[in-house]
Amino acid sequence: MNETVSLSTGIITTTNYWKIDSMAYANYPDISYRADAKVEGPWLLNKKGVLYPEYTDKKSNKVMIEPATTTWSASSSSSCPLSSSDRTAYRTWYEKNYGTLNWDNYEIHHIRPCKWGGTKDYSNLIPLDSSFHRGIVSPWWAAY
Repeated sequence: MNETVSLSTGIITTTNYWKIDSMAYANYPDISYRADAKVEGPWLLNKKGVLYPEYTDKKSNKVMIEPATTTWSASSSSSCPLSSSDRTAYRTWYEKNYGTLNWDNYEIHHIRPCKWGGTKDYSNLIPLDSSFHRGIVSPWWAAY
């Protein structure tokens, strides 16, 4: 007979890298032994316990990398958001380097958002499908 047991040892309330250490024991009437042990992770989860989204741009192969640290402080900087001319310049640069893109379906994402100290340097920007950006990535960061 196979049985699955799920245990919860706490509530995630902060964004952090989390891992699971687990051990499984086989218990019989006359003997008990460790059947398995695993360490899984670490996974970057926001304060709602949601895994950091994975994304690789198909044209540039640029990866939306996860933060190396979870100690970023909110910033009130207003120098980071992209103006209309910033967006046009990035799109031109992107297409020159990687080919055309139907921008009607894409938004330019700050990999490290402005609120958390990001910049508008091209190394910090990546095009994301609008629905993925608005439905997955932005909500993840809202719970950072």
